[in-house]
Amino acid sequence: MSGSTSIPSWADLKDNVPKLTSTTDFERWEHAVRVYCLGKDVLEHIIDHTLDPYRVAPMPHTNVDAYPEGYIAGVSSPKGRDIAAHIIREIVIDELDEDATNAQINAAVQQWGANRTLTDDLLTKWSVWARRERLARTILLSTITEDVVIDYERLPTARFIFSAVESRFKTLNPERASLLQRELHSQYLPRGATADDAVTFYEKFVHIYAQLSRLQVAVNDEDKVAIILGALPTEWAVLLRSQWSTETSKTWSLLWVLL
Repeated sequence: MSGSTSIPSWADLKDNVPKLTSTTDFERWEHAVRVYCLGKDVLEHIIDHTLDPYRVAPMPHTNVDAYPEGYIAGVSSPKGRDIAAHIIREIVIDELDEDATNAQINAAVQQWGANRTLTDDLLTKWSVWARRERLARTILLSTITEDVVIDYERLPTARFIFSAVESRFKTLNPERASLLQRELHSQYLPRGATADDAVTFYEKFVHIYAQLSRLQVAVNDEDKVAIILGALPTEWAVLLRSQWSTETSKTWSLLWVLL
């Protein structure tokens, strides 16, 4: 995917992502942030724990992300290979068991990192990751209020910031969920509909279900199938039910194939 990873201006963000100020704004803000980050090619930095290239750290019995940043990966871009002892590409400490103290583990990490050097390839990989990570952090921190920024700006990655904001603002909105449920049951495909009409009809269901999912309202496949069959013209529904009855794996995705 082609995307710009330059740091956006506030005007650019303001035009595309609404400011998050309360729980009622969260759904709209989250959708806008995801779309914006996708366009900037940094979506994985907020929806996945995209670790930088120096955080490949298979350390037995150890939660690597619990370490201070200085032990595992620097926050700012490296200026040269002389700081490689603080940007550790890979850590394997087989001699430490689950009873090792934090001091023993930290000492082993520092010893491992001593005298290591960064190759040109690793330095390039880190720079690419860091540029995208800074952009993702900028998008998030520029679209939340100052008091929330103060609480979360020291979190180590954009994903941690996004998760914290999500935990704080994402709540079940009964009124919005009820509105979506009514909208869902009001959908129907008119008699004489074309193939394009059927695609639009199905995509509308997918969009509504996605919104319900973001509100933490689950709809199982059986209910989805029943709702969509009930929204079809009689002749479509009879034909689809006939085909459906012969299928052994009755899933929501299969219904679209038959439709």
